[in-house]
Amino acid sequence: MKEGTKKAQSFSAINKQTRNEYFCALTENVHGEAPLLEIVMRGINADKKAAQWGKLLLTHDDSSVMALAHVPRELRDRTKGGMSAREWLRELRTAVPQLRMIENVNDGANEQEQVRAVITVEHGEELFPFKLCDALVQANFDVLKRRGMIAEQSSDDEDYASKAGVEW
Repeated sequence: MKEGTKKAQSFSAINKQTRNEYFCALTENVHGEAPLLEIVMRGINADKKAAQWGKLLLTHDDSSVMALAHVPRELRDRTKGGMSAREWLRELRTAVPQLRMIENVNDGANEQEQVRAVITVEHGEELFPFKLCDALVQANFDVLKRRGMIAEQSSDDEDYASKAGVEW
């Protein structure tokens, strides 16, 4: 639960700055354990604001990567380009085809849709779970950007130096 509370605080800070409502995070203390990943998600959802946002949590151990996605129905329905947790993972699977859907997960109190997916790495394969996590994070960024769910850069981020012809 403690890690979930910390993630909720991080998501809240990001939301205040960017207004993003979909988040992806690698977990630190889960180490590929499905029940622990669900506990982290419950910890995030204990925060009323964070419970309203789409979340994708990733964890890995030496032989697998696990993803748990949660998208509240209200968010999916009101967001331009909104998607369900299952749709989110399907889109990620196009970039990382080793990702397999496993099952819907009941989150208990809220009964919101959560979907868990996994990549299992067989001994001797030239796949590394931590690299697959990186690939999923990048694929997630690409999906959210393509769907218009990541805030565009503000004018404060413009590169005025290069526009003025200054070379670094």
